[in-house]
Amino acid sequence: MSRSLLLLLVLSLIGFTSGAQQINRAEYFIDTDNGVGTGTPISITTAGNQVNQSFNIPVNALSLGFHRLGVRCRNVNGIWSQQISSLFYLLSNATLTANANINRAEYFIDADPGLGAGSPITITSPNATINQNVGINIGSLSQGFHRLVVRVRNTNGIWSEQLSSLFYVLPPAQIAANANINRAEYFIDTDPGLGAGSPVTITSPNATINQNVGINIGSLNQGFHRLVVRIRNASGVWSEQLSSLFYVLPPAPIAANSNVTKAEYFIDTDPGVGNGTAIPPFTAGTAVNSAFSVPVNTLSQGFHRLNVRVRDGAGKWSHQLSSMFYVLPNAPSVQQQQIVAAEWFVDADPGVGNGTSITPIQAGNSVNILTDISVAGLNLIDPNHTLSIRVKDQTGKWSLHLAAPFQICQPTSTANFTFSSPCPNQAISFTNSSTNVPVGAALQWDFNNDGVIDANGKTGEQLCVDILTLFTSLTK
Repeated sequence: MSRSLLLLLVLSLIGFTSGAQQINRAEYFIDTDNGVGTGTPISITTAGNQVNQSFNIPVNALSLGFHRLGVRCRNVNGIWSQQISSLFYLLSNATLTANANINRAEYFIDADPGLGAGSPITITSPNATINQNVGINIGSLSQGFHRLVVRVRNTNGIWSEQLSSLFYVLPPAQIAANANINRAEYFIDTDPGLGAGSPVTITSPNATINQNVGINIGSLNQGFHRLVVRIRNASGVWSEQLSSLFYVLPPAPIAANSNVTKAEYFIDTDPGVGNGTAIPPFTAGTAVNSAFSVPVNTLSQGFHRLNVRVRDGAGKWSHQLSSMFYVLPNAPSVQQQQIVAAEWFVDADPGVGNGTSITPIQAGNSVNILTDISVAGLNLIDPNHTLSIRVKDQTGKWSLHLAAPFQICQPTSTANFTFSSPCPNQAISFTNSSTNVPVGAALQWDFNNDGVIDANGKTGEQLCVDILTLFTSLTK
């Protein structure tokens, strides 16, 4: 059965140096990023400063388990956005019932009582998707902001991620039906307080508004800033604020390929740029690939968000890259399982379970591996390679692979050859006798020593030249 992911693409690329630019290209990749512009293209149906569209991704060729989807876009100036990534889990067809119906739903307000413990919602028509109205009693809620959260479960017993929405409970006297928006304001970075932001003129007061606003950034210093917008209706009630991060470029071009020199992470709550947990030292470069451990012992069971950002040598911080993960209850974990198998591979990953087996393995929660690695057949023209090792526990689960670069050292190559004795009017046979020749090296012959390659050949091939040509070459 063919399987695919149906995703909603929401992309935006904002350039504050010459106005917002049109997005004209997008691409995605799964797990391995082969570089900007080399991903699988996404057809942009309607180019714009922001793109919002659905697209399908085939997953038939993927192995079961976790995978990472990365998406990025490019504007008409050829500038690529940062990648947006999301983790997903691929189940086997046997695990799922095709188009499993939703048979349970629940909601809660503010505090999560745990999966299955929310206020139940009666499903009027069980289906793979549901669309129905639900009455929520807010009579006991205090005035102010609250968060409504809804989640559903299908007949496979799998719960969805939760969908949440913020709402405000007004006192009865302040509520006005369909109150129009009659005021809007914005501020950058620092909140001056409700009603004290820079005013936005409402051209057509309504329950919803959609209009363009010019923002003056001439006085802002180079770097990241946050634009925040909020509105007020005729009842005097202010909305939540909508914020977006942007970067002000310097008038002169930014130094190309500035190395990443620092990285940090935080979970759920942002402590502020530079105040996250430092990621252990790594090799500085324009791009870094570093494995690090994140302790989760103090986290509660449930969903959490891991956020990572980096800083370059000029002191500029990147946007944060975030990923959702789930903390399981204190049941036996992968870390408590015995390691029973291990494998290695060099450079290209042949797939989980297809590497070269490491034997024997002394089963345990951790293992020390001492094994011989064969480098036969590797390309010796480029001595740089990467060795990767991964292990499997007794439940059949494989770890992520641990990678380390290495170089193959080889003796210096010495060019040499032998040739048969020349005889008048007969050909001379030349035979390569060079030593320490790397696999894949090109063998080229210049019989006349004139800088022109006369022939190409491998070790042992017979190469001929007319004896008169040889004598002419030798006597010059």
